[in-house]
Amino acid sequence: MTPEEALGAERFDALRHVRDWVVAQRALIDSAETTVVTLSPLTGGKARALQQGVQLRGGEWRYVTSTDGAMFAIDEPSPLARRDPAGAVFYPELHSRLVAWWLVHAWRVTDLLDATSRDLQEWRISTAAISARALLEETGCFLYELRALDAAWSKVKSATSGMLPFERAIDVRAELAPVLFKAVFGSRMAGVSERRQATSVLTYIQKLAKAVDKPEVSSWYDWLSDAAHPAAGARIALSSQPVVHESGAVALQFLARRPVSPRRADELVGGTDFRIAHVSADAARLCGSLVSEVLEHGLWLVDDFGLTTSAATLTLRRYWRDLVPVKGSRQCPCGRGTAADCGHRWGGDVRALNLSLGL
Repeated sequence: MTPEEALGAERFDALRHVRDWVVAQRALIDSAETTVVTLSPLTGGKARALQQGVQLRGGEWRYVTSTDGAMFAIDEPSPLARRDPAGAVFYPELHSRLVAWWLVHAWRVTDLLDATSRDLQEWRISTAAISARALLEETGCFLYELRALDAAWSKVKSATSGMLPFERAIDVRAELAPVLFKAVFGSRMAGVSERRQATSVLTYIQKLAKAVDKPEVSSWYDWLSDAAHPAAGARIALSSQPVVHESGAVALQFLARRPVSPRRADELVGGTDFRIAHVSADAARLCGSLVSEVLEHGLWLVDDFGLTTSAATLTLRRYWRDLVPVKGSRQCPCGRGTAADCGHRWGGDVRALNLSLGL
């Protein structure tokens, strides 16, 4: 029996479609590289030492003191940074971190989709199950974090349109920095601080199942977890369906590296319900349908932040998606329409994420 026969034509064609999408997506992301800026607050002697050092050694820096008295500073500001010193400190940092957040998710989810679909097509079920399990976690995490960032950005984009630049920059960082911190530095390892406690993967799975209205996602995850560990799921991954004597006294299963189903003469006896392979394929199909929309919306969020804040114009550093805003009827550098239509401005709307699952 071939992998296509074991998976069924519909699942096999869906996996081929997933891999075609991965190839197209990699044209955008595989050559991408970027620089991430992360600021740490300075107080007391450390803040004074930095400013004194800059005075002695020279160099261009911008500083801002937050409402709690902590100082933030950044080097390599552009000449335009003089107009908005607080924005020059915070916006390039936050934008670089948003870009990195999106890229890491994009690289990871495409690698997992590619690995899962390739392993299934070549009938490497043990590794397909492991990749499919990680794919469900990654997709759920990506969607969870995107919605948190959406909510934070929507709040400050609409509410800060009439604010002074300093107050706006402070508010923007206050909303987005904690979400990005959790997304980037969250961990489930023993001994990490409460602030760094990552969200449970089970929360991601539950939220994912609810978002796509598929309760069976939780069952898929249970099967894939069992197959990813030395447990029953792993033991049956490469076995045939059982053939049971009519008395129930004896059951036979056949094990092989390739898909196998027992036959009596020309009659298929065991069926083609290869549970672990089918669950892995269904997970890949669902995630492939979902991440195409999540990636697109996430990149829109990255670009909307960068163009609304003019982050790239406030720094001399170059990084991926360092787009410079234009006005009016000119084509927006985000590539989604004219500048007027795209709405990258304070007080503008943040697009809603609508999941149609239409890869």
